[in-house]
Amino acid sequence: MTGEFVIEPIYAAIECIEGTDWARVYVSDGLKNELKIGIIDRNTGNLILPTDNSRLSIFSDGVAVVQGTDGRYKVIDEQGKVLFEKEAGFCDDLYVFKEGIARFLIRVEGQSSWESRYGFIDKTGKVIIEPKLLDAGDFTDGKALVVTAEGQNALVDREGKVLKIYDFAKCSSLSEGLFVYKDRRTGLYGYANLDGKPVTAPDFAEAEPFQDGVAIVKVNDLVRGAILSLTGFNWKL
Repeated sequence: MTGEFVIEPIYAAIECIEGTDWARVYVSDGLKNELKIGIIDRNTGNLILPTDNSRLSIFSDGVAVVQGTDGRYKVIDEQGKVLFEKEAGFCDDLYVFKEGIARFLIRVEGQSSWESRYGFIDKTGKVIIEPKLLDAGDFTDGKALVVTAEGQNALVDREGKVLKIYDFAKCSSLSEGLFVYKDRRTGLYGYANLDGKPVTAPDFAEAEPFQDGVAIVKVNDLVRGAILSLTGFNWKL
């Protein structure tokens, strides 16, 4: 050990990026009192991504979303290669990628306020579903839950084709072939399959996605429990 710096103490903060030899680095913008973000190689200190960014997402599906201080978006892979760039006015938010697709958000002027519209983009930068959706979740096994431009809860494929319409107050958290639905009458939550058939009654104040056959639910302000999908969807505390 020589005691020499591998990385000079020039950064306001450094965070390791899990599963890589990289680290996020932050530098202070003294004029605006804000931090700008970049990426360095932890072993050499070499810059992978210049510190001229206001946002850097986690790596998901092999890529990360970067927004520069000029508002432009770009998507980089795990080697630091830029896959595509979009001008600042392309969207108001670009989310992380799942299954090769990412949601993006634009805001449009409504009758009394600004309203959100969602679309989807692929890793080449091609818009595959136009931003006309009132709401949208991530894709899971090639399908996503959305609220259509007409206000219907629906299941769509990667091309935006509507596969199923659901008559629930709300649909969300698609996972393991099930999704969370909100009952119109009670306002409580349950789980339904992709055909729209409830597999549990709407007994829960809150319900989270399934993971490895188990989902966490909130029964009331005092009681939380787990639903087991392996035994006829009987739930246990």
